[in-house]
Amino acid sequence: MNREAFVKSVLSGLCAGFCLCAVAATCQGCAYGDGERRVTTFQAEPEAAAESAIAPMPACTLELAVGPNIQTATARATARITAATGCTFTASDDGIPVSYGEMRAVDGGVACGQNANTYDENGIVLTEDAVTVATNYQDLVAWSASSILVHELMHALINQPGQNFDTSHAASGIFAAHTEPGGDVLNADSLSYFCARAACTDFAPEPTTH
Repeated sequence: MNREAFVKSVLSGLCAGFCLCAVAATCQGCAYGDGERRVTTFQAEPEAAAESAIAPMPACTLELAVGPNIQTATARATARITAATGCTFTASDDGIPVSYGEMRAVDGGVACGQNANTYDENGIVLTEDAVTVATNYQDLVAWSASSILVHELMHALINQPGQNFDTSHAASGIFAAHTEPGGDVLNADSLSYFCARAACTDFAPEPTTH
């Protein structure tokens, strides 16, 4: 089978109450053809996260193509990430599209935010295709759109092309797998977990309220 036949397109999502995540090593029984898009629903495993942390860290910067109706939320999200980590963002028509959109129901749940990535048979990211916040996110979680974007953009900073695909999460805070009410804070736990996987230049956890 050629390389293209192995390429997988994945939506890794921040979820309301549980995790809808994809891990290359545990894609059981999935058959992918050229250009076919599938959603896998496996929990991120600690072992996969440990292996990903060994890979060279990506530059802590992203280019974003932000949709007109989500600019304020994106500006707030990027400002929070930059203040906490030193990671930077620039606007570009060729950047990762950021927008509101409909989420696919998977196993009885709907993600409130997600990243679309492609990766190869070795679990190496090929492209980052989109960052999306559910149009009806307010019906799903108590978090703001900007907090959902903080979580998703942190994933995007880690999962840049050439890096090991990693959908693992911190135990608590905004980078945890669960959207607990009041949990959308870039606390020390989320920041430590993220900065082990991205080249942070600052380490400034947010206060409990922000």
